Amino acid sequence: MFWGTMIALVVNFFRLNQPKEMEERREDWASVAAAMRERRRFLDDLSQQDAAELAGIGVQTWRNIESGKAANYRSGILDKIEDTLQWPRGIIDMLARGEVSNTSNIEFEGRFALVEKRVADVSRQISRVTHHLAAFAEIENEVDRDS
Repeated sequence: MFWGTMIALVVNFFRLNQPKEMEERREDWASVAAAMRERRRFLDDLSQQDAAELAGIGVQTWRNIESGKAANYRSGILDKIEDTLQWPRGIIDMLARGEVSNTSNIEFEGRFALVEKRVADVSRQISRVTHHLAAFAEIENEVDRDS
């Protein structure tokens, strides 16, 4: 009983604190660009050329992203940039959406935000399972009544 109540409270908390999925999010590529420049300089003052080579992407692509040009970059490219900058995966998307703001503490804030996102994902999965279990229990009750 106790754990069921706790799970319900956690599920409801995350359900209430979820951004509306239909809500349009503006992307702030200028924040991504500033964070990339800051991090690149922190990492042995890498040039754009060196960083792009380490990432295995074109220098022009790196320059476009670091200049704040918004585009539909493939996640593979962003993953390579994150690896090169020694950032957790998904941090560039979070920067673009404004979910991470403190670029001097990006690793901690980014990892914390990623954990929050994963907890929210698990919460949604728990909610779906709970819904299916309730439906199954209802069917089981109907079968018991019919027999």
